[in-house]
Amino acid sequence: MLERHNDNLRRLVEVELWPGEQLLWVGQPVPRVYAFARGELVKKALLLSGFAVLMFGYFALCSTPEVWYTRLEFLFTAFVGAFALVMGIGFIWFYQDAKGVVYAISSKRTLIFFLVSPVQLDTGRVRPWRVREQQGGTGDLLFPGRITFYAVPNLSEVTKLLQTHFNT
Repeated sequence: MLERHNDNLRRLVEVELWPGEQLLWVGQPVPRVYAFARGELVKKALLLSGFAVLMFGYFALCSTPEVWYTRLEFLFTAFVGAFALVMGIGFIWFYQDAKGVVYAISSKRTLIFFLVSPVQLDTGRVRPWRVREQQGGTGDLLFPGRITFYAVPNLSEVTKLLQTHFNT
């Protein structure tokens, strides 16, 4: 099943290759790791939680002090609940986003495809690259031009492939 999935991804990417360009690797991120690896998740959750805090703060400040003290426990519980809800929605959002991302490395460039759009969004040079390892054999590949392959499932294999093909 996995080989069939990779064959479908390979066919998707090979259509976009330039003449004389060779596809070296194609893969998708691990959704669970991808959702936690993206820093935007925390930023968006904090931003949305900030809106929730402002909303609850507005209601607390617009009421009289006697009412405010009785609502304090409710406001704290509502803030914690809103924060948890926003984090959960953000995690699900990035988890689903990871299922639609395809990474590819060719003999000349790096490519990131989104399955909802057949257009490649980021292209860049392959060399030099850096590796940011995580637990469980996954990690991120960082390429020039601020292109990052988040949550690559078989990081050591991809790194060896890059080293052998590009002699670095």
